[in-house]
Amino acid sequence: MPAAGKERERPEDPDTHIQTPGPNDVLLGRGGGTNNHEGNVSFRALVAEHKIRYLDATKVDKPKVAREVVKLWRAMEPPGRFLARVSGTGPITTRNEDALWYDVGDKKAREKASQCLRERTADVIPYVKNLHRKKAEEFNKTVVAAATASNASLMSGTGASASQLSFGGGGGATLSSNSLMSGCGVGVGLP
Repeated sequence: MPAAGKERERPEDPDTHIQTPGPNDVLLGRGGGTNNHEGNVSFRALVAEHKIRYLDATKVDKPKVAREVVKLWRAMEPPGRFLARVSGTGPITTRNEDALWYDVGDKKAREKASQCLRERTADVIPYVKNLHRKKAEEFNKTVVAAATASNASLMSGTGASASQLSFGGGGGATLSSNSLMSGCGVGVGLP
């Protein structure tokens, strides 16, 4: 029995075969056969409703958002499933009558949800750019403040005051969105 407040995790079930995926089934795999399946299209719509919250979430909270998306999908009527093709049963397509499917369980379902939530689709790219710009501005302020304090401390022995310190080029600390993503590239110009 699950602990209080915890729900039972649905395990992978490769022994129970499903011959015909339904409208609430997400098909795992690559290509148009899975992307165009009715369940995959509906799942992407559900993911889109939670994508901004996922992008805003901390690293610790991101899995919680993915877990919630899976929980919502599984709670549908009929229940939503995440299906993978049984090996050796033909190509991935809903029209292939020889293909058999099985439920991959909640762990792989969360991985699929996380993958979809991370995907940079056209509808969230402006938001992501704005988010990166805000993080860069906050980071710049922190770097400039730290550099000013550090140099003021160093210069205090020479008689220079913090107001006499300059951060070359009038630009202060700089950080591009590419360097933000890689965690490198901070440049603070000191005279």
